[in-house]
Amino acid sequence: GFCLNCRECTQQAGESVGRCVQHDGMDELIDKIELADGYILASPTNFGSVTAIYKRFMERLIVYAYWPWHMNSPRLRKENTPPKRALIVSSSAAPGIIGSLMYETRKQLKKTARIIGADTVGTLFVGSIAKGPHQPLPKGILQRARKLAGRLNGSEQA
Repeated sequence: GFCLNCRECTQQAGESVGRCVQHDGMDELIDKIELADGYILASPTNFGSVTAIYKRFMERLIVYAYWPWHMNSPRLRKENTPPKRALIVSSSAAPGIIGSLMYETRKQLKKTARIIGADTVGTLFVGSIAKGPHQPLPKGILQRARKLAGRLNGSEQA
C-alpha cells in the first residue's frame, strides 16, 4: 500500500528500523533489506524519474528515519552504522549521457541507497533502450554489469 504519512514508524529513537502500522508485507520486505549484504537498486526512467511503483517503495522507506513530532526534519537511522554496498541500475529511451545527466532517476536511486544505509559503489545507466519490446542489452553493457558485480561483493575496487 501507500504510505499513510502517519509517521508512527518514525517516533522511536535508535538505529533499529521503525515498524509500519500497515500489515501489508512491507515489514517482511524491510526485514529482508536489513539481512542483505548489499543491494542492487533499479528502475527504468519514466518521464524523467523513477517509476511510480519505485516512488511508492521509496515513500515506505520512511521507517529508516527518526522523526519525532518535535523535530523539524528527519534523521536517518543508518547514518552512523557501517555502510553496506549498493549498485544502481537504470535505463531510458534517451541516449545514455542525456538520461544519466538530465533525469532524476540516478539521484533517486542513490538517495534510496543512502536511506537504507548503503554507499553507491557503482552505477549502470543504459540509454537508447526503447527501440523494441524486447531489445537485447549490448555486449559492452553486459560486461560492465559483470564488472560492477565485483564491486558489490568487494572483489573489485571502484
